[in-house]
Amino acid sequence: TFYYRKDEPNNPAEDLNLMIAPIYEWLYQQTGNTQYRNQSDQIFAGGVRAAILGKPKQFNQNYRLSFEYVAMRQS
Repeated sequence: TFYYRKDEPNNPAEDLNLMIAPIYEWLYQQTGNTQYRNQSDQIFAGGVRAAILGKPKQFNQNYRLSFEYVAMRQS
C-alpha cells in the first residue's frame, strides 16, 4: 500500500493503487528488472482489494487504468 498523505501515515489509500500499477509494469518492460513486475502485481492486487465501486469518479479512475495494466502485463 502506498501512503499518499504524509500527514496521515496510518491512513493508506489503496483504492488509488490501480492508477499507478501501469507505471510499474512499464518500468519492468523498459528495464527488465523483475522487482518492478513484482511491485506492479502487488500494487494491482491491493488496488483490486480496496477498490471503491460506489462513486463514479473513483470507479472511472481505477478501472480505466486497470485495463491498461492488464494489457501491458499480458504482453
